[in-house]
Amino acid sequence: EEFVGEKYRGVLHCIDNFEHEHTTAHKIGDIAEELGFSEHLKLHRADGFEFARQLPSDVVPDFFWVDFGACERLTEFFRIYWPILSPQGGIIAVHSTATNLLTRQWLEVMRNQGPSGRGGKVPASPPG
Repeated sequence: EEFVGEKYRGVLHCIDNFEHEHTTAHKIGDIAEELGFSEHLKLHRADGFEFARQLPSDVVPDFFWVDFGACERLTEFFRIYWPILSPQGGIIAVHSTATNLLTRQWLEVMRNQGPSGRGGKVPASPPG
């Protein structure tokens, strides 16, 4: 498929520190290989909060799926990644906003800030 005059080759970058006791993140590479998707996957063993510093300046992410237990650090995550998110409709999706109390509280703070957009504000500190 053509994308801005070049063949678009999307890559899913998965960032995980592999420190969760029951992690299965290490299996992702094998599964992608088995399914024939490995060229579209890059698994980074790294801290999600530090990873932004390693991104080359020409990489402009267009989607983040945030699934980590550090929900009290969501505001910090947004402060780091919001500025590098694609201005062409980039999205940050947060897991467990319906089932995790702290994440749900964070979401309510975000909702109360009004319509989202590039000019949206991230709260100074997380709720709670």
